[in-house]
Amino acid sequence: MIIQTLALILDLGVIGLIALRGGAKAKSPAGRSLILLAIFSAAWSLCDVLFQSLHSASAIWIIAAGVYLAAMLAVAAQLAFGLYHIAFERWISRVPTLAFAAMPILTQILFWIKPAHDVLFGKGVPGTTSQLFFGSTWGRLSAVYIFLL
Repeated sequence: MIIQTLALILDLGVIGLIALRGGAKAKSPAGRSLILLAIFSAAWSLCDVLFQSLHSASAIWIIAAGVYLAAMLAVAAQLAFGLYHIAFERWISRVPTLAFAAMPILTQILFWIKPAHDVLFGKGVPGTTSQLFFGSTWGRLSAVYIFLL
């Protein structure tokens, strides 16, 4: 638990520096996507620390949903930043920004619908956040999605 807390503090420090650097370019789309990446990465780290520290079954599922949401949104922000960084603004302007939110929204819908949740995410409470991504069918699909983007 100490390592996760130190990682969160380090992550928040790095995120603060990125946000300051991106804040200087906040008017550009690349700067905005960099700031969003920093925010979603911090949320992902915070959810990881909370997941490891809380032992209430009802709180675990809410935090697990937060882990999935933060991970998917961080990846979408990272993809947007990468495309802006390599000058593919034409491609992003043709794709609606909401298309980046398709996978996070679908994951949240499937996570909270009871029959789909049991089939795709499993019935038991995972012990670690890595089991969220590697211990269920949808978790594995999400991990592949994250690594491909």
